[in-house]
Amino acid sequence: PHIVFEAILLDPESGEPASTLADPSNDIDGIDATFKLVALCNVLMGQKIRPNDVKREGIRNITPKMIQEAKAESTRYRLVCSAERLDDDRGSVDARVELRRVKLESPFAALQGASSAVGFVTDVLGPVTLTSTDPTTKDTAYGLLSDSLIALSDAQ
Repeated sequence: PHIVFEAILLDPESGEPASTLADPSNDIDGIDATFKLVALCNVLMGQKIRPNDVKREGIRNITPKMIQEAKAESTRYRLVCSAERLDDDRGSVDARVELRRVKLESPFAALQGASSAVGFVTDVLGPVTLTSTDPTTKDTAYGLLSDSLIALSDAQ
């Protein structure tokens, strides 16, 4: 599996590591993505979910064969966070972090390195996608500060 991770964590264009973390386990296991999804659900969807409420799958079990099959079918694997409001009396959400195959024409397929995207399905505009290309440590620090302030205000 170690060889597979190296292949996945290298930027396919430059061959440079896509993650500069000393221990990329939080990325590999979808933990970092889970915390980001929880923040988005709680802020944008008015939820009060916790990381344990998210169904989580990382990229740890991906194999070279899976990557080859995806390439042959003009798709790519991406770690996708999704949240869908359920049609129940409580207004709960089905929140997931999972490995998915996306078509090459999807905006998610074009992401490289540490870039990310969020897609919204709206009732008026249809799907809207926002991307963050090659975020800097300043972007990450701002996001952490913002998430912390929101969490603190919610706790009061």
